[in-house]
Amino acid sequence: MIHKASPSGGKQVVPGIIARAGRSLANRLNYWFGPDQPQPVSAPEGTRLRAFDYPVSYNIQIQPRNQEAVSFEQLRGLADALDILRLFIEKCKDSVITVPWEFRLKKQAADSADWYRKKNHDDERIQELTRFFQSPDQEHEYTDWLRMLLEDMLVLDAATVCPVADASGTLLKRPGKPFALEVVDGATIARKIGVDGRSPAPPDVAYQQIIKGLPSVNFTRDQLIYKPRNLRVHKFFGYSPVEQIIMTINIGLRRQMHLLGYYTEGNVPEAIAQVPDTWNSDQIAEFQNWFDAALSGTENLGRRRRITFIPNCGKIDFTRDPKLTDPLDEWVVRVIAYAYGLSPQQFISMMNRATAEVSVEQAAAEGLMPILQWVKGLMDLIVRKYFGYDDVEFAWQTASTSTDPMVQAEIDKIYVSCGVLSIDEVRDALGKKAIGVNNAVITSAGLAPVEGNPSTTEDTKEHKGSPATTQP
Repeated sequence: MIHKASPSGGKQVVPGIIARAGRSLANRLNYWFGPDQPQPVSAPEGTRLRAFDYPVSYNIQIQPRNQEAVSFEQLRGLADALDILRLFIEKCKDSVITVPWEFRLKKQAADSADWYRKKNHDDERIQELTRFFQSPDQEHEYTDWLRMLLEDMLVLDAATVCPVADASGTLLKRPGKPFALEVVDGATIARKIGVDGRSPAPPDVAYQQIIKGLPSVNFTRDQLIYKPRNLRVHKFFGYSPVEQIIMTINIGLRRQMHLLGYYTEGNVPEAIAQVPDTWNSDQIAEFQNWFDAALSGTENLGRRRRITFIPNCGKIDFTRDPKLTDPLDEWVVRVIAYAYGLSPQQFISMMNRATAEVSVEQAAAEGLMPILQWVKGLMDLIVRKYFGYDDVEFAWQTASTSTDPMVQAEIDKIYVSCGVLSIDEVRDALGKKAIGVNNAVITSAGLAPVEGNPSTTEDTKEHKGSPATTQP
């Protein structure tokens, strides 16, 4: 309202309008074509910062991803329809589950190798976690459990784990040691948000499972582990590799259908033979029937390799297109392989061995390692939040598989000769027992001990149970 009645019966100007007009006038007088003052906020005082501009009344939406251009069902349909894409997804899962893993204590800088190894071996929590994750859901083996989890991460980016308290599937009321970790279909989980646009803290509902189009179960953030890999601040759900290359997948599907149609729906024969102009349709059909009967069937296989004499039928045109592949096929394969961090060399033109090995190593470094890090983050979250072990971590045993043994041996030799690592530290990395050589370098004259300056105090040595390793 711009004006209001004054006690004298006239109209009084609202003070806010005068203030804004004054600021605008001052801005124009002080600065030539200046930026003017920002508009005053419209929200009530004390309004909280929002993560993004979410739709009004978003939480009453039931179906997950109903406001996205691509649904969970469409993503799964695309992943199953294109055979090349499905092969890469399965290969990616195979690559992850074959990497050895372990639980271990978080190593401190002052821990000696022998003490650290012995402490890990004797820690009952390490043994407990190792036994539990042999079958995390008390039904499937670790490899099968992880494959199910990776499927939803690689296709939907909606990997979901529900910790349960007992065999009946009772939800945990608060974080604690679970009876099992159930993998849940991420396509059934609808995310809910608070006023600030983030998942609300317990006891508020953070997730709902949607069954048959209806809300079925409410979850708090403590009762469900919903862990997309590729989060974006303006989106409610993750951004899977399938969704990222959806246009390339559609091109691949159409190319695949084109090739299938060549063998199933085409109407162009292998060859077209022109008959004399004087033949009518009956004569052409009669000759065609005779020709087919003479050469078709398994009983006439021998006749196909003989000379067949026929009347002068004019020109013969062979119509079969020999080009059933083109550079587009390789492009589709390369894009899909890059999205999943795998090498495309099995499906593309031959390359020399050195180039192929470099391609495989680069794909492992750029693609496999981020996925391994995602799994490690999930495992560490479970160990920390539900088992309560802050000093225990999940780790991949990748040292022996990521580098060629001869190359690693040369690296260790250089490190020892320069004093970067001790002989015992190299032996420890190889799983060998220490021989008591902590401070020495290898020179042309042989082993040369180096006097270190121990930085570890007597109190620290006593706490660790063995003398700390000193560096030269």
